[in-house]
Amino acid sequence: MSEHAGEDDGYRAIVERSPDAILLHAQGRVLYVNPAALRLLGAQEPAQLVGRSVLEVVHPAYHATIKERMRAGYEESKEVPPIVERLVRVDGTHFEAEVYAAPLTWRGQPAVQVVARDITDRRRAEEERHRLFQMSVDLLLVSGRNGRVRQLNPAWTRTLGWTLDELMAQPLMAFMHPDDVERTRALGDQLEEGRNLVVFENRYRTREGAWRWISWSAAQEGEVIFAVGRDVTERRAALEALQESEYFLRESQRVARLGSFVFDVVADRWTASPVLDEILGIDAAHPHTLAGWLALVADAEREAMREYYAGLLASHGRFDREFPILRPQDGTPRWVHCKAEFTGGADGMPLRMVGTLQDITDRRRAEAEQRLLTEQLHQAQKMETVGRLAGGVAHDFNNILCAIEGYTEMALQEATTGQAPLEALRIIHDSTVRAAALTRQLLAFSRHQPMAARPVALSTIVGAVEELLRRSVGERVKLAVHIDQDATVVADANQLENAVVNLGVNARDAMPEGGVLEIRVGQREVTSPQTDAGHGTIPPGTWALIRVRDSGTGMTEEARRRLFEPFFTTKERGQGTGLGLPLVYGVVRQHQGHVLVDTQAGVGTTVDILLPPASGPAPAVAAPASSPPPDDELRGGTETILLVEDEPSILKLVARSLAALGYRVLCAADGAEALEVSRAEPGAIDLLLSDVVLPGRSGPQVAAELRLARPGLQVVFMSGYAPDALDDIRLVQPALLLEKPIGPTVLAQRIRDWLDHGR
Repeated sequence: MSEHAGEDDGYRAIVERSPDAILLHAQGRVLYVNPAALRLLGAQEPAQLVGRSVLEVVHPAYHATIKERMRAGYEESKEVPPIVERLVRVDGTHFEAEVYAAPLTWRGQPAVQVVARDITDRRRAEEERHRLFQMSVDLLLVSGRNGRVRQLNPAWTRTLGWTLDELMAQPLMAFMHPDDVERTRALGDQLEEGRNLVVFENRYRTREGAWRWISWSAAQEGEVIFAVGRDVTERRAALEALQESEYFLRESQRVARLGSFVFDVVADRWTASPVLDEILGIDAAHPHTLAGWLALVADAEREAMREYYAGLLASHGRFDREFPILRPQDGTPRWVHCKAEFTGGADGMPLRMVGTLQDITDRRRAEAEQRLLTEQLHQAQKMETVGRLAGGVAHDFNNILCAIEGYTEMALQEATTGQAPLEALRIIHDSTVRAAALTRQLLAFSRHQPMAARPVALSTIVGAVEELLRRSVGERVKLAVHIDQDATVVADANQLENAVVNLGVNARDAMPEGGVLEIRVGQREVTSPQTDAGHGTIPPGTWALIRVRDSGTGMTEEARRRLFEPFFTTKERGQGTGLGLPLVYGVVRQHQGHVLVDTQAGVGTTVDILLPPASGPAPAVAAPASSPPPDDELRGGTETILLVEDEPSILKLVARSLAALGYRVLCAADGAEALEVSRAEPGAIDLLLSDVVLPGRSGPQVAAELRLARPGLQVVFMSGYAPDALDDIRLVQPALLLEKPIGPTVLAQRIRDWLDHGR
């Protein structure tokens, strides 16, 4: 400092402009203040301060210190270190200032120059920083490059449980997880290389022995490292739990072949889980749009799926559908099941569709295999039934064939000796009638017997068998017939009559000591779907009813379940074949009807036959005659008949019998030959008499082709069993269907009636 500072105009110019407050004093009296000092001490002019004691601008608490510093300045002429003291303004207020003092010569006399700076704002900022340091929930660290900790905030104690003294008593590495030490040191080396704001995580041991994860941000300034750490233990645990949850969700979706998706309806864009894309066989390049999704649907289902989605979008409905897709990656077909719901905005309009899609190909395949196994089981059960049926049929047919064979030999012998074999021929004829009846029973059981269907009143059916039943049930059983409400059905009267007789005879057998047999005709309303006795479904509606009720012994539950099983009977051996009730069920089902059974052991049984009421006329189909007309009533003719029959013996028999009545008969063994005969015949052919089942073309096919060349050709079919051709027969109406076996006399009568009247 200049020895003559007060005489130095340059010094004065600097002091006058200095932002720091500068005050000169000697012997404890103020000699000079610059403008900054006036402002600092609240004075308007130098006279308010010059000449006053220096101690007047210093707070009394600092007087002793100031006196010692003044003595050192005056007596020892040495600069004293800066201190923070409290100064007093002119108005009496005081403030903290940082003060520097140094000796100098003022106008030839020893003096002291004081430089003061107001540190109120700085101290306030320091206090605020200190308060933040104390209150911070983050861990704050100041340390040297040598690893020695300089400062820690209380958050360390709140987080780890250790006191600050315990933490600073040893290197922080002592509290660090062993697995994190080397990695943390390596990151410290990065700080020394000038890479500030290093972010990393490591673990510290708590006083209780647990480990807390701390995420650090660090920087280095000179030899000092500053770091801020945040406890992220819960966040990491939540993240790990989320990752584990996502892993389990991802794996469960993979195992279940179940993907999830979100479709943005407005943006026409969907995002999906990886499993869903894998199920669909697509990658990121595939358009994730509605059109891109529809392109994956199998061609046969695409338009239906488009309409299904449009309907749900309009109604805000729930998507729940199984459909086939074709994977673009490998071209393999798959079945998927999609479930989704729409979510909407405040206006209720759908914005998104959120859902899942599951690959159900294996399930569908398993279901198909199960259906196949079920069908195979049913087929095996059918074959078992057929085997039992064949055994019973073989037994009856053997008896019939034995009679035919024996009496045929007897007739031949009597004819050789000149005797008239009339008795033997009669027995042979009766045996063939029995065989035909057995065949009709079997066909009715299998529901393939050709029906002579025509409108018939149920009262007529019951009336036709009433007298027969009265004789059959005997005097101990009272028969009561009630016609509550008559109904007309389209049916084969003979078959329904046989069914009613079978039920009546069964009821009689259930009343060995006598009882009441009631037959009632009426209607029955079915209001909801029901299951009939054969496990068929009865749709709701009005049904024509024949009810057969007895007061007999009834049946057990096991017997009721097996009621329509072929050859099952509750009667003693030799008293029943077990075909009666199956025949009833077969006849009713062939008429599109149903059977209901209500029975209770010791109370009785009620059997309801439900038949659809007639809605129109039945097709013209003739029923077999019960007995031939007298010979004098037979009429022949001179018409030309084309006879088609693949069985030579029947062809010869029919041709011979018709020729004997005057008809001209053209014969063919199959359909192709019949067409050739027709083309070769220049004259008229009045009637085609054909078997239904023929080699190559069927009888109906031959008739249809012949009618193209010969319009108006009359047609009569013969068949014993032709279930697959019955629909074809309806296509060539008008036509007459005759049931085999049929005798020559009855055949001649039917043909004559058909030629004359078309009936």
